[in-house]
Amino acid sequence: MASKRSRTDSFALNKKRKTLSLECKLNIIKDYDAKIKICDLAKKYELPESTVRSITKSKEKILEAVKNAQSLNSSIIRKRHGIIAEMETLLKLWCDNQVSVKNCPIDQNTVCFQAKQIFEKLKEEAGEMAKDETFKASNGWFSRFKSRCNWHSIAESGEAASADKEAASLYPEKLKAMINEGGYTSQTIFNVDETGLFWKKMPKRTFIAREEKTFPGFKAAKDRLTVMLGANAAGDFKLKPLLVYRSENPRALKNKSKAGLPVIWKSNRKAWVTASLFEDWFGHHFIPEVERYCQSKQIPFKVMLLIDNAPGHPPATLTSFDPRVKVEFLPPNTTSLLQPMDQGVIKTFKAYYTRRSFAHLHEAMRQNNELSVKEFWKQFNVLEAVRIIGESWNEISQKTLNGVWKKLCPFFFSTMTQAELVSGPDEICNVIKDVVELGRQINLEVDSDDVQELLDSHNEELTIDELITMREQEEEIDNHDSLDPVQLEDQMTVGNLTEALSSIEKGLTILESIDSNEERSFVTKHGIKKLLGCYEEILREKKKSLTRQTTLLQFMKPSTSK
Repeated sequence: MASKRSRTDSFALNKKRKTLSLECKLNIIKDYDAKIKICDLAKKYELPESTVRSITKSKEKILEAVKNAQSLNSSIIRKRHGIIAEMETLLKLWCDNQVSVKNCPIDQNTVCFQAKQIFEKLKEEAGEMAKDETFKASNGWFSRFKSRCNWHSIAESGEAASADKEAASLYPEKLKAMINEGGYTSQTIFNVDETGLFWKKMPKRTFIAREEKTFPGFKAAKDRLTVMLGANAAGDFKLKPLLVYRSENPRALKNKSKAGLPVIWKSNRKAWVTASLFEDWFGHHFIPEVERYCQSKQIPFKVMLLIDNAPGHPPATLTSFDPRVKVEFLPPNTTSLLQPMDQGVIKTFKAYYTRRSFAHLHEAMRQNNELSVKEFWKQFNVLEAVRIIGESWNEISQKTLNGVWKKLCPFFFSTMTQAELVSGPDEICNVIKDVVELGRQINLEVDSDDVQELLDSHNEELTIDELITMREQEEEIDNHDSLDPVQLEDQMTVGNLTEALSSIEKGLTILESIDSNEERSFVTKHGIKKLLGCYEEILREKKKSLTRQTTLLQFMKPSTSK
């Protein structure tokens, strides 16, 4: 007679718990939406029907997770509590930033060191109630943490990769062969890269930075967004910047059409470029933009996009998305050595952004003598930052955009041309001098070292305080600075437009009467009136529409005759 199976034997026969990636869950949802039965899905994915049913019921939660995930290989992590759980949440933010935003390789030693730093900081803040809490960053903890986050790119102890100089030295020849074989030119090769920007940060030594904690909503100084910049190797075509913010509808954008912004506005809780956002940008913005550019230049739409291998750049989707676009990934750990946008464009862009921010402050105080630096800083919002981002990107010259390709594509340049392009540091120094002078004119205490420190701070590792702020903002999505989606209100009424255009006409008439240079006043007046043509057309259309409505109302009015 066979012996009864023990509980231990029964458990041993059970299958090991299977961790499903977001990509797998998303595929199940797509198949379910395509009317495939639960039982058939269970067979296809080798899962219990109850698991498939749970996934389909959690559709909204999974889609939200996909939107915010850096990589679709990640999974939804169960919420845990306590200092260690909070430490792991902040540590995951830090790791995501290092790998996905800064594209810096990290290993076990680095992660464990950062984990202990964060734990000690949280324990100190918790005070007496956490005095008995302990944490050991053991090999076992690291393996479990790595598994919970579903990361495969974090190296074990001693395996961390640094910048691969050998791969970087060999790659340009390999790329040259691909370019020759595909018939690409400097006009049809593109590169994009993401960077973080603390859009409201001031130099540390200024009283604004020192006193920011006393201001209501001081967290704005640590408010971070991600900008993705890109252009072709010829430097004659800039892509519209992609901007990712933590809020979809901040109050600053009330009654503003996102399509009319100088950036492509996207959002998620971490304000990072995720795989789903990158795919959306690639299909709905990059391809149409570049196709229009090729048509304008009368060249075939056959292009190459060079990108790094960050988790937010999913190779499986991108490489087969469109046969006319070849997506080529740079060798791992060569970003700092080869990637064009990293060779000076991003640094120059941030320098221009800082100079224009200070110039914006200077101009505001010139127009309003009663406005203080502190008041301006409090009023400065993300819409104004977006405008400055657009202006700063427009300021980047073709020479700069072209010159940063000299390491990756030296074959595009002659020896003389390469020598002429080495002027980046001088440009940054001139910008820093301008910022110091603007600060002096508004009695803001800054020197060149302060400005350089501010520029460098955008590229530094996130501090523990910044991680905590990001975590809080992620949880809040800042209810005081966010609105539900609303229909745009038409602010351009007949009355408003008439008043605005009349005021400009009066101003031009005054300038004409006081200017002794007839040619200058004529050119100015006609140039401005030409620029205002779009608003005059809107006014004419609105007047016509108003007339039609009035006529219709009169027609429908009951007759008073007996």
